[in-house]
Amino acid sequence: MITTTQTNTSNPAFDPFDRIVGQRRAVPFLKEIRDGVCLGAHPHPLLLLGRSGHGKTSLAKAFADSIGAEFARIDCGPELRSEDLVEKLIDLKTLTVLLCDELQALRKRVQEVLYGAIDGNVVPKLEHRRLDRCAPPVSITPFILVGATNEPGRLLPALRARMVNVVLEEYSEVDLRAIVGQKAKRFLISLSDTAIDRIVRASGGSPRNIVQILQSIECTSASWR
Repeated sequence: MITTTQTNTSNPAFDPFDRIVGQRRAVPFLKEIRDGVCLGAHPHPLLLLGRSGHGKTSLAKAFADSIGAEFARIDCGPELRSEDLVEKLIDLKTLTVLLCDELQALRKRVQEVLYGAIDGNVVPKLEHRRLDRCAPPVSITPFILVGATNEPGRLLPALRARMVNVVLEEYSEVDLRAIVGQKAKRFLISLSDTAIDRIVRASGGSPRNIVQILQSIECTSASWR
């Protein structure tokens, strides 16, 4: 599945990275790349390395917002065919940060489609939902690939060599408490310090788990209203 989000750039004073808690190495690195893009550079594809639920999607969205690009996400998996990926790439009509989540799950032939897309913004011709590899390749709109994985060893070496690693750090307890507070505001939930501590302990260090816990609290509260 691919989802696309239109970037909101109505407030130029707002830095989208300000909403990111923690990741004190990844954020400055992505800001440097952002600054290069704003000066006309086209960055290498990025590979976000970190545990599941550690904010890779949030970082990719913030990067897209910061350069005024659209954001699209593909949930990768062995069921995604080369034809499916080519169709999705052809459908991109403007500069897009394309997050390929669980990139390592793509089959070998599907990963190989990304070579031409990365190197020359071209893909094999798609004819009646079949790839015609004998025909001249088709040009596509330039995009910025952001892969997300916690198993980089499963990627083809040629694909990994084309990408720049961005390593995500583990979150400190202070970071996790801040994330709980940030997300609780989104759900309009008021929490005591004790409740925040319990959520942090139950989260296993994962922002995604924090969101799921707060969603459960919200649903429980709603059932009593």
